[in-house]
Amino acid sequence: MRPAYSGSEVRAAEQPLLDAGRGPELMRRAARGLAQHVIAVLQGTTPVSRQGGVAVSGRRASRVYGARVGAYVGPGNNGGDALFALAQLRGRGVDAIAFTTHDRWHDDGMRAFRAAGGRVVPAVDRAAAAGLLFTLDVLIDAVTGTGTRVGAAPRPLDLPVPPAGVHVVACDLPSGVDADTGRAEPGALAAATTVTFGALKRGLAVGEGRSLAGDVTVVDIGLGPHLPGPSVWLCEGPARLDPPVWNAHKYSRGVVGLVAGSEQYPGAAVLAARAAVNAGIGMLVVVAPESAPTMRRMILEACPEAIVAAPGDGVFDRVSAWVLGPGIGDDADQRRSVERALSSDLPVVVDASALPYLPETPRRAATVLTPHAGELASLLSGRGIPVSASDVSGDPIRWASRAAAELSSVVVLKGPTTAVATPDGTVRLVTGAPSTLATAGSGDVLAGVTGALLSQAGQEAGPDAAAERAVDAVALHAAAARQLPAHGFGASALAGSVGEADDRY
Repeated sequence: MRPAYSGSEVRAAEQPLLDAGRGPELMRRAARGLAQHVIAVLQGTTPVSRQGGVAVSGRRASRVYGARVGAYVGPGNNGGDALFALAQLRGRGVDAIAFTTHDRWHDDGMRAFRAAGGRVVPAVDRAAAAGLLFTLDVLIDAVTGTGTRVGAAPRPLDLPVPPAGVHVVACDLPSGVDADTGRAEPGALAAATTVTFGALKRGLAVGEGRSLAGDVTVVDIGLGPHLPGPSVWLCEGPARLDPPVWNAHKYSRGVVGLVAGSEQYPGAAVLAARAAVNAGIGMLVVVAPESAPTMRRMILEACPEAIVAAPGDGVFDRVSAWVLGPGIGDDADQRRSVERALSSDLPVVVDASALPYLPETPRRAATVLTPHAGELASLLSGRGIPVSASDVSGDPIRWASRAAAELSSVVVLKGPTTAVATPDGTVRLVTGAPSTLATAGSGDVLAGVTGALLSQAGQEAGPDAAAERAVDAVALHAAAARQLPAHGFGASALAGSVGEADDRY
């Protein structure tokens, strides 16, 4: 896991050093890291450039001397970092061009750049700039940095787009990206790589910022002692899945109780059931009312190892964790089974149709909620916290954290980057999910996987342990998707792939 910080946290960490007169030192360190990264790009040791998120071979100098590097240079310190980096590259024989976006710039940086023999071209001279862009090997984007705040009416950026094959390096963040939320202003350039200074910014891991940043490198400029204890962590590793211990038995491996599906939506129960079984549990107990014969038949056909029981049967005594909600719709019998499970002292995963039945009083056992943005907005609004789905998706860290605190639960806010929040304010960000997971039933599969891993954590598992299992479930869910065709698939294939994805450390 890597800590991620807000822009204000990074700026606060810089302030004592700036007050001590060490600003030029910070800029030199940042510029050195940026220049070294550009050299690595020119030497071919970094990923190729991307256009629209797709890797392309592009043009590579394969050498430093004689290469041509340009930079969009803004008026602030971000532009100063780029100017100093270009000056250093000039010392290596690079032809350097500064495309100035304003009529002002960082004075010391510009003096160093001009003294090194760099050329200045106003970006407003679009014809000249566009012509030179075609000759570049690398373009540094250094217009704005952590000061960008994208609100309801974002400001469009008006910069010539470099042609395919030019490797774009974002300086600290892609210009126009909010360091906290990842929201982006219209016209923000997609970078192949980003060199960020001092600490990883949250906006590089969520929202549009994650897509625009490309591969991110953090350059240490000495902020470590001044940064606060992190509350947000980026989780990039595979799921922690270990084989059963030598003396395992079916009850010790986890028994999942599943209240899902209905006669109207039987497929949701099948998907969650198959996913739970394939994630390695010892036993699955499916609550299926006799009023849903189609669902009972479909579950037994898909998972003959499952025990299908009517509400109230005694087999529930062995359950170690519940999965509640996928596809129950307005089935009254299933709703009562959900309420019964929520009143127990067992860990639960609450998804989809079961979310409205979450009790007002906090549960003693681990409670994991798995909403998408719309479901979380409805849940919070119903508790007197008005928020829209677009608000939630625009700032997932904030709203997942708020919901976890308000609901005394672990909140797994699903999205391109999934935010797993605990009531103490800690948020774990899980990346690596392919866009092919945006398919009906994908959430049902995730609920089943999460319940399987939670059932193995023990009845006394606290929020942190439950959150770690949820992180592993999200990672396993993504790994299963990566096993499948890149053009897309159905959730039934995804549930089957859970058993094939080997993502152990």
